[in-house]
Order: sequence, then structure tokens, then C-alpha cells
Amino acid sequence: MSAKKLRHLTFILHRILGFAIGLIAILVGITESLIVFQREINEFQLHQQFSAIIFQGDRISLEVVLDIVKAAYANLPEMALQSVYFPTKLDDFFNVVISILGNDWIEVYVNPYTGAIITTAIFLLFTFFTGFAWNLGYIDPLIRTITFSPSLPELLSVPLAGQSPLPLSQQIKTAQLALPDGALQSIDLTTDPKAPLRLWMKLPQEREEYGMSNVYLDQYSGRLCFKKYY
Repeated sequence: MSAKKLRHLTFILHRILGFAIGLIAILVGITESLIVFQREINEFQLHQQFSAIIFQGDRISLEVVLDIVKAAYANLPEMALQSVYFPTKLDDFFNVVISILGNDWIEVYVNPYTGAIITTAIFLLFTFFTGFAWNLGYIDPLIRTITFSPSLPELLSVPLAGQSPLPLSQQIKTAQLALPDGALQSIDLTTDPKAPLRLWMKLPQEREEYGMSNVYLDQYSGRLCFKKYY
């Protein structure tokens, strides 16, 4: 093969590879944006599809919201509560995330004043894994390794004989005492009796919309296991 033909072939191959890599980068950027802004997109669609939430005084308690969701989806195989996002505005929803058989997950939107389930959104394995892995801390150690950040100490709840986990309302008060200036954004729920309860808070100086500060509490004693803030 002559040098001219080789150069021409190399140029064509370069263009094809460049196009393919560029297309992959675009797809990755789009899907990552959808994951990052998933909550905002869902909220926009909900407000477009349904009438705005009407302020009706005090919100119902978190325990009531979770009981409503558990009762509504009790017939789903291997249903488990994974996390709950709190309303950040008067016309916002409770967003409860539950996992089901096959590692799919469902987002349930609940009226914070009436307890009515407004709608649900079902997501498949891939997107579930990204959120699930992040919530359970599988991605956090990787980021710490890459950035040479110190690892978190081992965080454990200590089960107490004959005692159930403390009510979430009590745990929320403990978290607010740990970070008095923090606004509660969400809670990572767990079915592991030895895992700590993780509460996400937003401090006034944080620019991220939902905050990055965390409080880890023992499920049974309410002991503060660890807190990190920005």
C-alpha cells in the first residue's frame, strides 16, 4: 500500500473514530444530565401534569407518609423503602423511593398535606444501580481514592435486644441538633440492622440545591456516629 493510500485510510479511520467517540460523549453527557437533574425534571413534569399542591397547614408526619406508601405497595415482591426526599417548597411533594424484585425501583410522589399518592415513576436496573450505589456508599470510596481524601471511619449501628429502631421523627431532631443550621433534604433508609441512618442536610453556605452535608446516626440509640459538612 502506498503512503498516499495509507494516509487517506488513516484519515478516514480518524474521522470515524472521532465521530463515534464524540457520539458516545454526547450520549454520556445527556444520560448523566438526566440522572443529575432527574428530581427537577420529575417535579416539573408533575407540576405540569397535576395541579399545584395547595398549602393546607401542617404537613403530615414522615412516619404517616411511609406507612401510606408501604400499604399501597405491600403486594410488590421484595418491596423495600430506600430513601425519602422532603418537600423543599410549600407546593412540593414527598418523594419516596422503593426498590422491588429485579432491582428496579419506583418513585412515589405523595401530597404532604393529604397523604394522597399523586403518581409513580418506574425506573429500570441501570439507573437504579447508579442511585443505589451512590446512596449505599459504593461510589464514595472510589471518589475518595481518586482524590486522595481520607476514608470515613467504620460506621455501624449497634442493635439492642428487644428494641426496634428509633422513630424517624426522633432521629431527625438529633440530626438537627448536630447541624443546627442545616435544612433536612432527604434520608437514606436501610433494612440492614447494622447500618447507620444517613440524613442529608443543606447548610446556608452550600451552593448545591439539595446540599452535601451528612449526619450518620445509630438506628437504635440515636448516637451520632459521624457528621460531615461543607
